[in-house]
Amino acid sequence: MDSILILYKNSNKILLIWYMILVTSFIKHIQTGKGLLFLLVVMIIVWLCGYNLIDAITTDSWTRYLRQLFFSRFTLIIFLTCLFFAYTPLIKSFISDTKKTATDLSVFRILFFGFFAIGFIFNPTTISDQVLPFLNLPDSAQVPLPFMGWYLKIIPINETIVSIVSVVFYITIFTSLFGVKTRWSIVLFTLTLFYLFAIPNFYGKVNHNHHLIWFPAILAFSPCADRFSIDAYFRKRANNSIVHSTRSYSLPFLLIWTLIGLIYFFPGFWKMWTNGLDWSLTDNVRNQMYYKWFALGDKSSWIPIFRIDHYPFLYKAIGIFTIIFELSFIPLLLNKTTRKLAIVFGIGFHIGTLIFMNIFFVVLVWSYLSFVNWNTISFLREPDNSTDYNSSNFNFSAVKWIGIILISTSIFFGFSKLYSWPFTAYPTFDAIVKEDTYHLVYVATAANGKEYKLSNSPLHTKYTSPRYWSMEFTIIQSTYKNELDSTLLDHLTSVFMKKSKEITEIDIYLEKQSIVPEKRNRSTLELIYSKTFN
Repeated sequence: MDSILILYKNSNKILLIWYMILVTSFIKHIQTGKGLLFLLVVMIIVWLCGYNLIDAITTDSWTRYLRQLFFSRFTLIIFLTCLFFAYTPLIKSFISDTKKTATDLSVFRILFFGFFAIGFIFNPTTISDQVLPFLNLPDSAQVPLPFMGWYLKIIPINETIVSIVSVVFYITIFTSLFGVKTRWSIVLFTLTLFYLFAIPNFYGKVNHNHHLIWFPAILAFSPCADRFSIDAYFRKRANNSIVHSTRSYSLPFLLIWTLIGLIYFFPGFWKMWTNGLDWSLTDNVRNQMYYKWFALGDKSSWIPIFRIDHYPFLYKAIGIFTIIFELSFIPLLLNKTTRKLAIVFGIGFHIGTLIFMNIFFVVLVWSYLSFVNWNTISFLREPDNSTDYNSSNFNFSAVKWIGIILISTSIFFGFSKLYSWPFTAYPTFDAIVKEDTYHLVYVATAANGKEYKLSNSPLHTKYTSPRYWSMEFTIIQSTYKNELDSTLLDHLTSVFMKKSKEITEIDIYLEKQSIVPEKRNRSTLELIYSKTFN
């Protein structure tokens, strides 16, 4: 009897002990490759079952939406909590187990800057083509960026400076590639690219190529020129060859991989947090694709070869996969047994967005070459007599602090969902897209009185489709507030005038149109602005 009483009094402690044992066992299990994959499968099953149960027992649409949103957020918190406690302890082993060499880092330097060099060779005006058109836009077209209000007030921006900076940028591409004064070359590359790419970002659309300055900022202070560089050649001739410790070569890769993981994580988080499983398990994924097809070019110019939108099971499965991939990329990367799977998932994700949405972060995918162990290739392998030296050319602390700043700001901007330059959250695509949208239509009147619809292609070519669509969105928003910017509209119509001198008048209409390919011919027009030319 006494033993039963003692057992009863200590039941809470016993339950707590058993709870801790089970939790510890569960955490250890999902730290393994099979355990992590098991958790991902379980989460998919829980989401599908819970979502369909809510759908079955709820008749009111708004109540259903709120229930599935609460369920999605609740399970998301549990999922991320499990991953956090399971994989935070693995960070130390992730760092210690990553063994990179001078060959790996030097080859990555060559591949990274080689990409820009090839781009310059085939299209030497590519940077100026992306920047110069915006210099002619009126100041009213500028949209302030978070924490960057000072930039346009202090930094001079004009065609002369852009041309000079572009020349310096082109030179640093090749000096960084061949390893000539490598640190200063990469620093100049980063600063000139920062200046040039900042300009278009102030005109309504932040182009998410921030990793193009993040990665070289890390490489600039790393020993990435210890092999296959002119710097290394002259050091060797001076009998001053340098080979650092494995940690020195591994750190830049660890930072780059972490940033890649954060680029994926926050879009996945916001998809679930903003609209829950409705994002992936309704027709939203299909509508996301429709809108992108609609936005590419002139509203009807692009549709993928395979019409995945005709198969609800496939595009909903892709929606679930997208969320799982984005949320789990970092844990998959931290786990040595699933790292290759993370790479395969990542490449597959980007191929999918290219095929079905014509979106391709080419340099980000190119950066996956950082996962390759180049030192295992015989003709690239380092000599066996390599030893460790200290060098003033490499500042481990600088690389570490640059990485800390980049990772910290990425986390801050990611959770804040702020889009700016040079730090940002990457596109979340977390909205629920409807089947109808609004856009601008330009109708010209010729000298003979004949009216005809103008193609938007010149505007897409001049400013790129995403940036023009952002300007168009700003104009549409201003129509609702009766605050039309006539200076900007006059500038846009002048683009058409340069193409044809026969135009005497251009009318701009606000068109409501379906984004569904088969329904695009259904639309309504409302005149919002007219421009007459002498």
